[in-house]
Amino acid sequence: MNTQQIYDKITNTIIEMLEHHKENNFSESWISLSGDSVMAKNAVSKHVYSGINQLLLNYYVQKFNFSYNSWMTFKQLSGLNAKIRKGSKAAFVVFKSVLYFDAKTNKNITKFVEHLIKNNESLEGLDLKKVGYMKGYNVFNISQIENLPDE
Repeated sequence: MNTQQIYDKITNTIIEMLEHHKENNFSESWISLSGDSVMAKNAVSKHVYSGINQLLLNYYVQKFNFSYNSWMTFKQLSGLNAKIRKGSKAAFVVFKSVLYFDAKTNKNITKFVEHLIKNNESLEGLDLKKVGYMKGYNVFNISQIENLPDE
């Protein structure tokens, strides 16, 4: 999926959200205030989703009346020998980041630059080209998953 397709998918979901809220005279909260957590999070990593992902996942909790605001990728649930309930639909979220390239050689030096940043070291003297990218992926609400271990 290219970047424009990701933008289109998110835009269409936001339009759907606006239409839903308009039908309900904007009386519902934009963030789910029920269930296990106000903030959408990954059930395995405990990472709290941010930005547009938070808005999208909270909308899905309301739309499908999920009891939980915890999510997993297919790979994560497969690793736990869990299964997706028949008929379940995935929620779409995005990941964005940057890659760093040496501007002269065009060599990918992302790991090196991230190491410098992590250790608060200077990037002075580096001739960097910074390229942003975005990837979309699917997650499933834990209410849609069978055979999850008790945790």
